[in-house]
Order: sequence, then C-alpha cells, then structure tokens
Amino acid sequence: MGRSYGDVSSMNIIALLLVMGAGVEGPFVRRTTIEPYENSHLVILLSETIDTRTPPILADGPGSRFIVKFDSPPTNAERSLLKTAGFTIEGYIPHYAYLVSGETQAVQELLDAQTISWASTYEPRWKLAPGLASGEDHTDTLHVLLFADADLAATVHLVEDLSGVVHSAHDGVNKTLMISADEEHLSEIASLDAVRWIEPFYAPRFHNNQAQWVLQSWQAEVRSLWDRGLDGEGVVLSTGDSGINTGHVAYRDSTIEITDWGDFPTHRKIIAYQPSAPEATFGDTPATEYHGTHTGCTVCGDDSYWGKEAPYDGMAPKAKLYFVDVGGPSGAPAYPSDYNDMYELPWGGKAKLMSNSWGSGGAFNIYDISCRQTDEFVWDHPDFLILYSAGNVGALGVSPPSTAKNVLSIGATFNGASANTPFLISSMGPTDDGRIKPNLTAPGILISADGASQENYKDGAGTSMSSPAVAGACGLIVQYLREGWYPSGAPSSADGIEPSSALLRAMLVSSTIADFPGNPIPDPTVGWGRVCLDSVLYFAGEENQLYLDDNSLEIGTGDEAVYKVDVEGKDWPLRVTLVWTDPPADLAAAKKIVNDLDLEAMSPSGGIYRGNVFANNFSITGGSADATNLEECLRIKNPEEGTWTVRVIGTNVPEGPQPFALVITGDMAETGIKEKEDIQTSLDLKVAPFTDQLIIRLYTPQAGALTLEMFDQTGRKVRTLIDERVHPEGEATFSFNLRDSLPSGIYFLRLKTCGEQVTSKAVHLK
Repeated sequence: MGRSYGDVSSMNIIALLLVMGAGVEGPFVRRTTIEPYENSHLVILLSETIDTRTPPILADGPGSRFIVKFDSPPTNAERSLLKTAGFTIEGYIPHYAYLVSGETQAVQELLDAQTISWASTYEPRWKLAPGLASGEDHTDTLHVLLFADADLAATVHLVEDLSGVVHSAHDGVNKTLMISADEEHLSEIASLDAVRWIEPFYAPRFHNNQAQWVLQSWQAEVRSLWDRGLDGEGVVLSTGDSGINTGHVAYRDSTIEITDWGDFPTHRKIIAYQPSAPEATFGDTPATEYHGTHTGCTVCGDDSYWGKEAPYDGMAPKAKLYFVDVGGPSGAPAYPSDYNDMYELPWGGKAKLMSNSWGSGGAFNIYDISCRQTDEFVWDHPDFLILYSAGNVGALGVSPPSTAKNVLSIGATFNGASANTPFLISSMGPTDDGRIKPNLTAPGILISADGASQENYKDGAGTSMSSPAVAGACGLIVQYLREGWYPSGAPSSADGIEPSSALLRAMLVSSTIADFPGNPIPDPTVGWGRVCLDSVLYFAGEENQLYLDDNSLEIGTGDEAVYKVDVEGKDWPLRVTLVWTDPPADLAAAKKIVNDLDLEAMSPSGGIYRGNVFANNFSITGGSADATNLEECLRIKNPEEGTWTVRVIGTNVPEGPQPFALVITGDMAETGIKEKEDIQTSLDLKVAPFTDQLIIRLYTPQAGALTLEMFDQTGRKVRTLIDERVHPEGEATFSFNLRDSLPSGIYFLRLKTCGEQVTSKAVHLK
C-alpha cells in the first residue's frame, strides 16, 4: 500500500453537492491513497537532474535563493511551515521541491530538524535556458526575468558593470530586462542575486465561410446554433493583431468613426481600439497583408448592418469586439514588455476571451517568459480565456506563448468537407516537457475581410485563421451558458452561468471530433481533434445529455472528488473532460505542471479507465495516470449501462487547493440536483425555507474563520454571505436580509472552516 498524503486539517469525508443537469450524483470529496511519483528523489531541472540522495549543497555566506525539497508531496501545511520559517516561496520544482528566497541559517535549521529532506543554493547555471548554457542558442537580445524583490535600477547598473547592454527595463507585474551580453559574461550576470532566469529573445511574428457549419454541426450548410439564435449577442470578444481597417463593412458604424485609440462603447462592433505597447501604430497595413482585419472579422465580423449578404460573417456575428493593436512600425509586432499588461486591457473591458494569431519567431515547443506571464494572468483572472494560434512551421514546433499551460493552442485543418485533414504547415507538438499542443483544431483556410478595401473579402490560410474561428465559436458557448440553456436545453435567465476559462476549455475539448485518418487522438498535430459545438451543447429533447461542474470544488493532495454517473444507453460515447487552471511554472523546472490532478472512471463491471490513455480515438483500460497535461479526457465507446464512478484525484497539489472544471456528456439519466445522503461530517448546517430573511443555524467543532457562500442550481456563486469571519467553537444562528432581485427557487449554501466544508439546500419562496 502507498502512503496517504494530505493537509493535516483535512477531514475524512467532506460533503459538497452542487449537482445538476444529467444523471450525475455528487460530487463529494473524500481522502484517498496517493502513490509517490517514480524517482521522486530526483529534482528535475531543464539544465540537469539532481539525485537528492546526495548531501545538501549550501554555499558559504548568507545566501538568498535556494531549492528546498520534501520527501513526499508538499501540501498547504508544508507551505505554511516554509513561510513561518521566513521564506518566500517563488515557485514549485519537480519533484516535491520549491524555489525559495530566505537565509542560509534557516535552511540549515530545517535540514537539522529533518523537516526537509534536501536543499541547495540556487546555482547560476540553473538560471540559463538550455541553449544559452550550451552556447548553441545565443541571440543578439536576451530576455531576463528578475525576482520580485529585486531592485530594478540597481540590477541595471550591475548588468552594465558586467559589460552588458540594457536595452529596456520593465517594472510591472514582473520585473524584466532586455539586454545584450557576451557569452563569457553570461554566467556572471546569472550570478546576480536579483536574476531569476535568462533566455534568448526572438521577436514575435504574425501567423499568416464554410467554417461556420464545420464548427457548429459538421453537417454541410447546417448552422445549427445560429438557427437557434446563438450568434454571440451580448458577448464581448477580443483579438490582438496587426490592426483593423475600421471602415470595412464588417466593422463600420454609420455614426461613429474610429480613427485613433480609444473606447467606443456605443459602436455597433468595435467597443475599444487600444495599443498593446507604446510602439504600436494605429490601423492595419499592407506590410502585414491586413492580417488583423482578416482575423477580427473571422471572430465576429458582420456586414448585415449595411444590408450586405456576403456569406463571410464571423463565427459570432452579433458579438462585440475589444481590439488590441499589436502592429508596430514596418509591420512587425509591437510585443508588450509584460504580457500581463496586454491581457489586462480586454479583461478590464469585460471581454470574455482574447485570440492572438502570432507568436515567437524563433523558439518552438518551449516554455518561456511569455508563457509564464500568460499563465500568471489566467491564474490571477480565472474567468478569462486566452487562445493562441499554434504557428505555421509544421514539425519545427508550436510557437510560444501558444505553449503556455492555461491557454488553448489552436492548430489548423482544411475547410468544408475536407476539415478532417490537417493543414500541411500547421505547427506540431508536443512541447519539450511532453504536453499536448496544439490542444485542438479548426479550419485554417477561410474567406474573411480584406483590409485593403472597404467591402471586399479574401482568402487567408494558416493557424492565424483557425484561432479566431475557435474564439468566435467559444463566444457562442458563452452566450449559451449566460442565457441559461443549461441544464434544461432551453433558455432560462434563472439558469444563467458566468463560466470560468477552465470550463470553456473543457467544453471546447469535449466538443471535438476525432476523424483524422492517421492522426488518432491525442495527437501532436490535431491535439484532441476539431471543434464541433453540437457535440457538447445540449438542447431539449436530445439524447446526448450534458453535465457541468465549474469550480464548485477545491481539492488538495490526497483528496478525490467522486461523481456517480447513470448511463442509460450505448448509442452515445461517454465523454468526461477534466480541465484546470494551473499556477505559473518555474522556468527552470523541466516539467511545467504544478498541481497534478488525475481523472479516472470505473465502469459498472469494475473496469478502470484513466485520463488520456487512448487507442484508436477511444479510452482503454489500464495504463498510467497522466502527470503532464492540464486537460484529461475519457471517451468510452459503447459504455456499459449502469452507474459509473468518476474520480478527480489530487495526486500532487503543492500550490493548492486546486479548483477544476468537469464536463460529462452521454446518454445519461435526468436527475437534477441532489443532496448526498449518509455522509458524516463534523460540521452541521441547517437552513429553513425563506422569503426576504434567510436564517441559518450552524455548528462548528473548533474556532476558526468561516466562509459561507450561496450557489444557484447551475453551480454559479451568487452571494458571499460570510467572508473569513472568525467564529468560536459551538452553535450559532445568522440571519441575512435578501430583499433584492434574488429569484425564487432552489439554492445551495456552502460552509467552509478549518479545512472542512459542507453544503445544504436552501429554498427561496416567493
């Protein structure tokens, strides 16, 4: 038997039941046994692998940066211990280690107490990207990431003292430098205490009608979602590209002319036009072949405003566009100093997602500073989805930041009836650490707006076209959820959901069709396949049911969330898709996953299926858990009828607890919301039916901070009633005045304290 790890405050079984939609009961969380990783004694860096059965390596002197390692999966208890000892945790390093800032004496004290199993001073050679360390990949410009506590001005002077040339210094969410330096001085610059990482810099470059029905139904000329009124109405989407010819009929407004930067909230299409960086130049240009005009129209272009009937509208023609101009002088991209700053623009403008059809011009399948900044933004803004085109260099690889963990990387196919054929130059993965990229595909040969004219359209080819096509399709999913089509299959404002980016990623991955001869999924060319929204969206009367769980749970190491799925027929495959948003990775780590969750399903007869273990496009029993990807899938052909048990397992959650999104489709029973019975918990929460005044009674077994949240039947949080209020042990009664627009119906209250949580139903009467 393996050793069971977990937070010391975790209870044996935790009840949490926000369940809805199809025949799924649960989830509830319980403890489980976790097997340590194979070779868990190793610390795996990009530059080298260290056997920690050797003695610790602490340099003389006070020190500042260290790797400290535990002998088992670290939890919040270990993180708290490090913080109490005076350390700042900078990042996770596989296996079971952290990069920390602190004092040598404090490290030695932890070693002496056997609190940690191994430690080392953070060596300068570990701060260099592999190509730099070997001397094989030295570019004219280097990108330097500093530690958060670095003195930026002082570091600039120190680099210059070492014969480095500092081209720019940025002090924002991240502190970064653009420098030039001779190879002989690199190790000296890496030795600076403020320096965290150095990598070659490659300037980004742009990735140069039938897609409507391909992405909606995969039936010729059937635009099934548009036919139901799902056309992007009420949704704000975003692109970052070379510019837009704002006078083109796909965008033009008769009353508002856009000729400079600004916000235009009443414009019929473009509600904002903002620069990505100071170097950005307004408008689209022939130097980029009017790239941005074409991609923006692919997302949500619409010329019907002008009485036109061209069949080249975008995927979400009634959506609005928040545009970020990344076009610079002479057509080169004006890349941001910190990608966080660029993403902040559309997120602050209420856009739900951002599509980008550009990426690194010289590095492929790696995880670089742009990837870390991108993951950082999504981790901090979990409601915002970012998409990137994979690139157009075939087997050379996928261009960063499309290789970031928390983005959707989009490959390209041919269009129309040939959409089951990969586009010849679509970039291929996997990433250097084995992650599946691209994640999915869409048609990459599209007719869209020609920015050289006011009314014409032209062909475009490549992943530059497929990424905005998926972005527009995702806009239809957002509208579907906001309008409350789930779970009933018909619109209901009371059922509206504001989805997380993890849920949108999960729904898009779950929607994919795998019909590529010679490319069985998961595949380094097509990822999980080609988007087809009808495969995941449920409409009233259909057999293929849908169940969603959007971040209703958070699990740690040694926890598992359990779902009971009642399958009634074999005509539809049982699809289960798990996706989560992961903390940004440490650039020196060889594996970029931080929090490792695993997906399993047990059939009624006891067969065990593990996430991402596939043969011929479908799941098979056996195999090993996936310790690499943030998207785990099960696709079970002809599933057994009866009750399946689906488990989401916290295998290693060093920066937890970790929320996640789960999507299940198949021929499932209709059960609606259920409260789990016969689960023992030391917490108690009682709620009476209420009108204007909500009264709750609770019991807590020990003093601690309380959080009480209210969810509707969709699992969407509608209120935080108590936020981290310290409460003594024992019983208590609380009342809340809810004389507002809260609709009548069934709600669920979730109480959390001291590592425990419990959920109870609340009925709001008229």
